Amino acid sequence: FPKVKNMILEEYMEEDDKKGGYENGWGEPDLFLSIYDTIDRGEDRVICFLLGNCTTFYNPYHMHETFNIPKVKKGEIWYNGNVLFQWIDENKVTGKSGSKFDKMIEGSKYGRFAINNEYSDDRDDFIMPRTQQATFRFAIDYIGNTYGVWCDTKVGVIFIDTKWDTGTKFRYALTLEDHRENTLMTKGKTAFFIKWLGDNFKRGNVRYVNKEVRAKAEGAIKLIL
Repeated sequence: FPKVKNMILEEYMEEDDKKGGYENGWGEPDLFLSIYDTIDRGEDRVICFLLGNCTTFYNPYHMHETFNIPKVKKGEIWYNGNVLFQWIDENKVTGKSGSKFDKMIEGSKYGRFAINNEYSDDRDDFIMPRTQQATFRFAIDYIGNTYGVWCDTKVGVIFIDTKWDTGTKFRYALTLEDHRENTLMTKGKTAFFIKWLGDNFKRGNVRYVNKEVRAKAEGAIKLIL
């Protein structure tokens, strides 16, 4: 494709109930990079526009190590020399306001998404800082990241954090891709700790230290339910 100068990837952010639609899951951006490299051939010729509705900021593209996009304020532009990102202020761009439909949905979840261009799936529930008295139990390796599982028995809450005890003997891999010499390969509920985590997740006892951890770690927990 020597004459191609522009590419467009439409709807790169999946909706919450369709996140399984990502090709190769969190590895989809690697497939995109391969396609881009095949077309551009290292010539810095092709500009690619990734377009999408604001479903979730914490998606495989924003959080990929190649893009690593920080969350900016609405209307601001972030640029690192290769990647440019803008969270568009929809009202300023399209001038949406005044229609009967807009007035009808104003204040609703869909209205905040459609009119205010707010991320519809980035909820604040289950987000909580890890308490000081929480103790480390085990670690989980998932899509290239290691997460520590901590428990505070006084408040009855389990925390998922990026911090973990590097000397632990209980470090589980949930997929073959994450399995290494220092991990224990498990599938489903075959390990006591894994079953314990899954049961507490169903009871609503699991918390995440931030939204980024929740976005990835929830995928790991779903594998063990």
